[in-house]
Amino acid sequence: MLPVFRTSSVELRIWVTGMDAAGHPVNEVFNDIDSPLRVWSLEQRVPEYAFSKVEMDPKSDIHQGDYVEIATMVSNFGLADGEAQVIVNLVESSGARTQLDARTLAVQSGETVLYDYSWKPTRDGTMWLEINIVNGPSVQSSTVRVDEPRTEGVLGSIASVNSSLLVVVGLLSLSLVVLLVYGLRREVDPELPTPPSRTTPAVKKIESFDQQGPYGASAEVSSPGENPYQ
Repeated sequence: MLPVFRTSSVELRIWVTGMDAAGHPVNEVFNDIDSPLRVWSLEQRVPEYAFSKVEMDPKSDIHQGDYVEIATMVSNFGLADGEAQVIVNLVESSGARTQLDARTLAVQSGETVLYDYSWKPTRDGTMWLEINIVNGPSVQSSTVRVDEPRTEGVLGSIASVNSSLLVVVGLLSLSLVVLLVYGLRREVDPELPTPPSRTTPAVKKIESFDQQGPYGASAEVSSPGENPYQ
């Protein structure tokens, strides 16, 4: 038998013609080429594949647009070499399926080869990957949560913080501002000393009076020609 038949489904069929030992012809009922007397199925040499556990890098903190490396080992435990037709599907929690990759791997009997794929999520949500071989086994990755795309700069740092923590910090900040405003309104300003008022100094009014002489006479000097005793 040619070696090519070893990987095909082959049957050994037997029928008998002629005379038996007593000289009687062999009965041809269920003993011809279309209805053989006996049928044996020969062992078919076929490839038998098996997957190892699917590894993902990174395993968590995955955002839309990130690259995730997917890897698994494909082993052939069969007695024949084969070509494994590998298909990768993305399955979302809603049930939607998207084919990501399809390729053929040549795996000889007793050999193990590496299958790797770089996956870039295009949407956020809960999802996983299914890797299967046509007419063969399949394997499923762990379920991951893909978040919204990352943002750069200060906004990216704020967005990466847990939303619940941001709410708590915001409430504390608002309470502190309200407390400061309320305290400033209740605070009494210290009294400043009142500067002395500048008043116009009292001007002593000098009453005019006639200057008296030593004897009560007028201070006016009498002319030389007048008699002061008159």
